[in-house]
Amino acid sequence: MKKSFGVLLLIAGASTNLQADCDCKVSSHTFFSVRPLYQSASPERVSLFHDPMVREEGRGGNFELTFLGGKSTRNKGLARFFTPFCKDSLLVLENPTAGTPDLIAQNFNIDTVNGTFQSNIQFKMHESVFAIGLTYRQSFGGRFSDEEGNRRLWVEISSPVTRVHNTVILEEQIVNNGGGAAVITGLPAGQVIVDSMTAAFNQSDWLYGKIDPTHKLTKWRLADIEAKIGYEWMSGEQCGVESYVGVLIPTGYRPKAEYIFEPIVGHNKHVGIMWGNSAYYKLCETNCWNIDIYADTCAKYLFRRNETRSFDLKNKPWSRYIELYANFAQAQQANALAVAGNIAAAATLSTPGINLLTQDLKVTPRFSYTVNCAVAAKSQRCDLELGWNFFAREAECVRLANAFTPAFAMKSPLGAGATMPVRTINNNFLAANQLAFSAANFSTSLIQESDLDLESAAHPAVLSNSIYGAAGYRWDDRCYPMFAGFGGNYEFGKDNSVLNRWTVWGKCGVSF
Repeated sequence: MKKSFGVLLLIAGASTNLQADCDCKVSSHTFFSVRPLYQSASPERVSLFHDPMVREEGRGGNFELTFLGGKSTRNKGLARFFTPFCKDSLLVLENPTAGTPDLIAQNFNIDTVNGTFQSNIQFKMHESVFAIGLTYRQSFGGRFSDEEGNRRLWVEISSPVTRVHNTVILEEQIVNNGGGAAVITGLPAGQVIVDSMTAAFNQSDWLYGKIDPTHKLTKWRLADIEAKIGYEWMSGEQCGVESYVGVLIPTGYRPKAEYIFEPIVGHNKHVGIMWGNSAYYKLCETNCWNIDIYADTCAKYLFRRNETRSFDLKNKPWSRYIELYANFAQAQQANALAVAGNIAAAATLSTPGINLLTQDLKVTPRFSYTVNCAVAAKSQRCDLELGWNFFAREAECVRLANAFTPAFAMKSPLGAGATMPVRTINNNFLAANQLAFSAANFSTSLIQESDLDLESAAHPAVLSNSIYGAAGYRWDDRCYPMFAGFGGNYEFGKDNSVLNRWTVWGKCGVSF
């Protein structure tokens, strides 16, 4: 048993190292898949509850109630997960020749009187969570008992009622307002002109990818339910091992992509299966204290389902916000405005890229694996526990849910029906790079399925570590044995694919 536990530590330790967070390994992604709290083999779930209490001549039932809360840290890396170019501050220019912009204002429907708009924007993001975790475990005796009467077979059901609150703040410092928003006549209904990036991210013609300071990014919901059946293969004074299989029943929230960093309760509404083991070993025993070692593991596989997510074009960070022509008819309409002499309207008419580059995707989260190792010191009534948790999750596999039919193209900055496939969010290139309006040129400019960067919509692989401590007190001599305790942990990773956060909890339980 000692050797097995040591090998487990070596394997998990070799998988990742306990270094500080790197501010930016991932950027220009559209969806952050947060690891839910109060899951099998997580510290807040298993601490002080590794070996459920047993009531003599009882019914074999155990119930645990946990109150927990936490908040993300190192939020600069979280913001860089979403922003392009791994930058904290982004320079926005309406006239690209006035400097070296990170974002060209025209892509966000900013059109001012003087055409000289300039601002600096910065994103600030964090997540806070409160949950009430509920776990019920029922052991069965009779034919499932061993020679000493220990109940071997058990079932367990668990779920947290969870409140997730995400905060997304767009701070903008306007250097030059360009004289205010321009008034352009002859624009078709639905076309919007704004005068700042703050207004741009909350404009009425954007269907997705918005930031609205008046909209609360808060979700209350029963998170996914874990239902398991397990069996104790070994149970004794010195050591014990049990295994289980189970299902994850989705009761949480499915992403809608309307807002950046939307709050998600559970595993994005995915059905899953799970399996794992729990083991303990009595390391030493004194007159006052017993020192025990615990190891808990849980593997999960989440199945595919459709989600609505935004994505970029390949090698074009934040191209999801570039102006597009939704179809040839819209390019024709822009060209007709130019022919009629309405140059301003002809240059402005377009469709927000975010509306077209947000679609239903087939998302498969695939495998995740959790290992929790702990050392517990137990006296007659007190429990002290110190542990380490390791979490690994595969990168999501993302594909289009529906057949892609090429219909839209990248609008030229000069508009009038012309296209420019080489355009990026921060470079309009020269007018010589545009393709003049014609059916043939529009057909050549059509965005193909091979141009879509679906990886920008997928959360990458995750490796995280947690260090935790917990303390508790037991009343084993009562008619109905009880315990109560509290604890806290800090989760961190090497890069910004991990949500660094602290969590604290208080829990109690009863055996009957």
